[in-house]
Amino acid sequence: MVPLADIKVGTGSDSSITADIKVRDRDLTPCLTRMIKDVSHSVSTPKLDISVVHVPAKFEFWPSEIRTKTVHCLWPKPTRSAWLKFKNPFRAQKARSRLCKLGLRIDGRKLQSTIGPREAQPDIENTINRKIWVHLTNLNVLTTQQTIRQNIPDSCQPLDFKFEVPSHLVSPSSAEECIKCWFEEIGPLDAWKLDSDEDSPNVRVQVFYRFAKDARTAVKQYDSQLVPLLPDFRLYVVPNRVVEFEVPRPIYRAVDTVLMGYDDYLAEQEDYVRLFSHKSTQPNMVTVGVYGEESDSVACVKSEIGTVLRGYIAMDGETIIWDKYFATHAGLQYLTELYERHKGYIRRDLGKSTLALYGCHEAVELMEEDLLTKVRSIPQTTQFHIMCYEDQIAALEGGFREIVFTLGKQKARLNIKNARLVIKGSQCDIENAGYILENHRVAGTNIVDRDVININCPVCLTDVVDPYQLACGHWYCTECLESQCTHADDFPIQCLGSQGKCSKKIGLPDLKAVLSTSAYGTLIEASLSAYVKQNSLRHCPMPDCEEIYRPSSGTFDCPQCLHSICASCHDAVHDDKTCEEHQRFVEKDMRQLEEWKRAHGVKQCPKCGVSIEKDGCNKVRCGICKTPFCWVCLAAFASESEVYGHMTEMHGSWVD
Repeated sequence: MVPLADIKVGTGSDSSITADIKVRDRDLTPCLTRMIKDVSHSVSTPKLDISVVHVPAKFEFWPSEIRTKTVHCLWPKPTRSAWLKFKNPFRAQKARSRLCKLGLRIDGRKLQSTIGPREAQPDIENTINRKIWVHLTNLNVLTTQQTIRQNIPDSCQPLDFKFEVPSHLVSPSSAEECIKCWFEEIGPLDAWKLDSDEDSPNVRVQVFYRFAKDARTAVKQYDSQLVPLLPDFRLYVVPNRVVEFEVPRPIYRAVDTVLMGYDDYLAEQEDYVRLFSHKSTQPNMVTVGVYGEESDSVACVKSEIGTVLRGYIAMDGETIIWDKYFATHAGLQYLTELYERHKGYIRRDLGKSTLALYGCHEAVELMEEDLLTKVRSIPQTTQFHIMCYEDQIAALEGGFREIVFTLGKQKARLNIKNARLVIKGSQCDIENAGYILENHRVAGTNIVDRDVININCPVCLTDVVDPYQLACGHWYCTECLESQCTHADDFPIQCLGSQGKCSKKIGLPDLKAVLSTSAYGTLIEASLSAYVKQNSLRHCPMPDCEEIYRPSSGTFDCPQCLHSICASCHDAVHDDKTCEEHQRFVEKDMRQLEEWKRAHGVKQCPKCGVSIEKDGCNKVRCGICKTPFCWVCLAAFASESEVYGHMTEMHGSWVD
């Protein structure tokens, strides 16, 4: 039933013998627990404690590394161009095709060319001749006329050949040595990586600084500066953002074609953002990365790649496709056969009861259709179990709570008044519910008064309907408990049992069991916002970024939007100014902005502070926080009807 490799025997802190048993099929847990208890009774074990712990597999894709200490540096290679004159357009086109064909390089360069008229030169006056010139660019300065003619068929040799003046004659190594010394003056370098792209007309270098501050200083100080050895050219220096993910190899194989297609799309865009992948230092993992020059562009691509790597949750409309069958060993075998057939991958999350699908769009759709068909084919039965007094006590003493955690809140209902337990699911679900009640009935040794069965909900103070028991032991109407949690504004949420004296925290397992997926997510967000305010944390000030950081005297490099923030004054980093100097500079800009807003009739929302321009009556509803307020005095209200009543009473009308 359980492999020996999944059983680990050890010693507890009190010198007792312990055993950790990993059960891969959760359906076997109740049966295995009962067997162990039976064996312990037969061998007269003095004391045996058994606890079942559900361990969900953690699986989240977060960037393993975000590098903000790198800059891209670019300057022109020494290059020249040439004009080739031909007898007719046919020969010109044939020679051009031969010189620029795929894979051909002349002195290490891939040539670029255009065909058409040449600008008037002193030795060219006939307008007819201007139609049959080929302009070659990206030539190596050492390339000769003879080398070019050797790559043109004899039948298409040019009538005339003109070289233009080289862009410069400084060797790449000399220019590189000079520019590298410049960057070393800013601060220590960890690496200097030269791009090996010979086809590019420019030299591109990645400069790896030891400190992020030095990288920012280099961009400010050297971008667009004239190079001493190249007085006619300016240096191009921009920050380089690199984000890397560690991806399990099976998932990478499933999404490889998706990532390659996205990288081809990025190559056609103006923003310099690309993808890369290589073997990871971790076993069975692949490193997938994004790199580029603009923080916003890299952050956007990072978000898109993160979505691909997290997978698509299998859904039937707005309902998650899931059945307890997928948590079994047989279910895992079915999922494996399914994704291998469609050349994708399926990751099951036992904690969240979800299936994440990976692969191309067509493969994901086919897998989702097959999963839905499989769920609908699994037989579902409903059984009503009339409980005896002992079963009722077992249910109230934690049995029903364990049934809900094991089967899910949609499959179990308890009617205390009629002593009825309703199980809706497979035959295996019904048997598991019976095992759980039996275990709690055997374990229960305390004599409980029959009046305990008559329970009032702490919220509505009436008999419990559709009951749910918290970890502290108090019972609620499921609807009442859901309402209490959904409308909570004080965290952590506490139990109201024992006439409000319980005050024990309601844990996440209970919240997840009671609330819907969307309501649970909303509650977690509200709790997080409250925690941020209570602990003096801050949200990243960049637009649409929800990253959280702790204020300090240093710099915060946001892993979400990839911008660098001053963690003291909470504005964009300002290495060349103190916070006070930066604030004076910002206040000057703000005064100019306020003057513009007054001149154009722009006001701020009294709740969230966003700028708003009115269009219509004086009742305004903020488009961000949805707060209705009076435009005249900026008084905020809970409803729009209250705004109209206020404006009529205080201002005489709701229009100007």
